[in-house]
Amino acid sequence: MSSEVVNLIELEPGLPRYFKTYTMPTKSWDLPRHLSRATVYYMAENTADEGVKHTASSITTAKATFTAKKLAIRQLFSDEMGMDSVVPVYDWIVSMVPSDFNRAIEEVTINGDTSSTHMDTDVTDPKDRRKAWTGYVILQQQDSDSTQVNDYATAVKILTMKDSMGVHGMASQCCLIIPVTVANYLFIIEDKSSSGTRLGVTSSQGGPNFTIWNGFTSDKL
Repeated sequence: MSSEVVNLIELEPGLPRYFKTYTMPTKSWDLPRHLSRATVYYMAENTADEGVKHTASSITTAKATFTAKKLAIRQLFSDEMGMDSVVPVYDWIVSMVPSDFNRAIEEVTINGDTSSTHMDTDVTDPKDRRKAWTGYVILQQQDSDSTQVNDYATAVKILTMKDSMGVHGMASQCCLIIPVTVANYLFIIEDKSSSGTRLGVTSSQGGPNFTIWNGFTSDKL
């Protein structure tokens, strides 16, 4: 049953689709990564008896350490509840588990905080899922390259931030993780051909890949 639930979780849409996943052979696992790339040189025709040694590259490597964290659901129901229900209770509960897990994973990924005092005052239970790992909100507060959007975020402000990201802002995996209040403001498009603003975005303006995904809504950006 555990493997079946895991497979159902992976099929559920949501934020995890944007992450590359790995099967960890151990609870703590190191993944090699590079901090610099090898340099490619133009190679001319070799007309000498001996080969020409080209400039060697010296890449810088590092590692990312992953530590497994466990999220769990425990649901109880009585024999009488199973016998008296018209709908099979067990199958009904199992069918909801993937969505419950995915919502939890998204919530922790956005609002997770592993410090002793969580950034959200309503998180006081040490078993609260939002204490499992560090989320985007904390990471962007710690990142010196992050941009603070004052007042409210419009599409123009978002596009300006994407422009500052260079090629990373144009990647096909790039997505916006935003609360509903910010999403509403994104439909305010500044029209430089007039003095006002235009409300709404059409598919022709958004492009062929313009898609709105449903998922967990964070209370922070």
